[in-house]
Amino acid sequence: MKQSTFSGYLNEQRQHNLWPLLPQILEAFPRLSRHWLYFGEGPMLIGQGVPLDQPVPLQELMRTAEGIAADCHGSWGQVLRMIVDGAREELEQQSASPDASKELAEARAEIARLQKKTEMLLTRTVELQDELLNVHKAEKAEREKRAEKSSAEESVGRAAHTGHTAARS
Repeated sequence: MKQSTFSGYLNEQRQHNLWPLLPQILEAFPRLSRHWLYFGEGPMLIGQGVPLDQPVPLQELMRTAEGIAADCHGSWGQVLRMIVDGAREELEQQSASPDASKELAEARAEIARLQKKTEMLLTRTVELQDELLNVHKAEKAEREKRAEKSSAEESVGRAAHTGHTAARS
């Protein structure tokens, strides 16, 4: 957009032309406060310094909402203050139990450790099944070999016995 076009939108008679562009501006600048852009109230940026691929921390959102509520007057400001107060209470409850966060982190680490151990045990189970299958194959081959040898010895014995009996006759 040309500078002269944008400057024209700032002219009071042509500001209605700017409204359709505001969603595009917010899309291009995701940390820009919608409330600041539309109403000129509160802080301009939300989560400044937080990478775009990460969520804005609750504390930062609360500070932004507090700034907006401080700039607003009337019932809108009262509603925002109630929201901020409710969020602050929730945050205090969460931070009152840091042990819970630590326990959750430890539980997640234990789950990851157990998943890894389970994978290792499954791999070992497959290896043992393969070994057992090889042992069974070897035993079967040995039994077949003995059976063939025994069968061959019986045939030789029968032939010798038959030949010995024929020689007597």
